[in-house]
Amino acid sequence: MPKHLHEKNTFKALLYVFRDIFCAVVVYKLGWMIDPFAKALVENYGLSSNVGTVAKWALWALYWHTQGVILAGWWCMAHEAGHGSLSNHSWVNHLIGYSMHTVCPFLCFISLSTTRPIVHPRSLLCLALHPPRPPQGYHVHRARRELRSQDAQ
Repeated sequence: MPKHLHEKNTFKALLYVFRDIFCAVVVYKLGWMIDPFAKALVENYGLSSNVGTVAKWALWALYWHTQGVILAGWWCMAHEAGHGSLSNHSWVNHLIGYSMHTVCPFLCFISLSTTRPIVHPRSLLCLALHPPRPPQGYHVHRARRELRSQDAQ
């Protein structure tokens, strides 16, 4: 991948944040017009109530899908802020993460789920979200000693 794609750009990150906020607000405002539009189809254009109902539910399904994609983008951007990949300034990453994370708390991503699994990949003893019992509970030390004694023989 080209190196310029890995460079952090605070201005570009903020433009993406404002673009996503703008899109979410526009789709939200359009959602308020779905019911009046379906009602107008029946009352003003003489279509049957079944057509109005189908149009209303089809538009609501389109709204749910579109707004879901936009808000999933918010979640991903806040998650990337937890990785510190949007800006060289940690306060910008924190601001974006705290303000945009709507699905689960941003602090969880900073302190638990983002940092430790990246620093300790494939480590059962360093899991952050579901920490296992301490090594003494698994008798890890005794098993290691037994393996070493078997290898020595």
